[in-house]
Amino acid sequence: MANRAALGFTLAAGCIQAPFAAYLSSAQQIFQEAYRTGTLFPACFGVLALALGGASLANSRLVMKFGMFSLARSAAASATLVSVVALAIAAVFEGLPPLWLFMTYLLLVFISIGLLFGNLYALALEPLGHIAGVGAAVVASASTFLSVPLGMIVGQSFDGTMYALIAAFAIFGAGAFAAMGWAKPDRGARDGRSAALRP
Repeated sequence: MANRAALGFTLAAGCIQAPFAAYLSSAQQIFQEAYRTGTLFPACFGVLALALGGASLANSRLVMKFGMFSLARSAAASATLVSVVALAIAAVFEGLPPLWLFMTYLLLVFISIGLLFGNLYALALEPLGHIAGVGAAVVASASTFLSVPLGMIVGQSFDGTMYALIAAFAIFGAGAFAAMGWAKPDRGARDGRSAALRP
């Protein structure tokens, strides 16, 4: 992938997917073993899924107002900063903050992720319009190849505390933020309207 913008946004997408994949692989352990939610596990999982889905739906309106690039970078910065704060709070509770606090943290992070997924893929594909079909396949495959092994490493690091997951969101969120800055999108992507307004 020779295009710098496409590569940068693909790397950013992979960074965001990695801790999310780790969450998916360890969600049952987190809620049923660490927090002992029992039959409430599906409800906890569902609430977080709704937050992500709601953010994805809201993205269609927000992107017209703020632009893809600005919205995506702000979301990555928010997820990173919230995770850094959550990591400090988790340390106060020896790695296992109260369930309501952990759920609040994940809700905030998942809202950011919901804003990131669609925008990052759109930004990565924007310079590949002349090979849209192949470009979409390459971007999706590359981000998956990056995120799955990293997500597995984070997921396998689960030790009954939330340190690994929260730290992963902080580190990879910062990585996504840096990758977006490196990508240096053109003016159309920075304004966020060129891809969003195409039929």
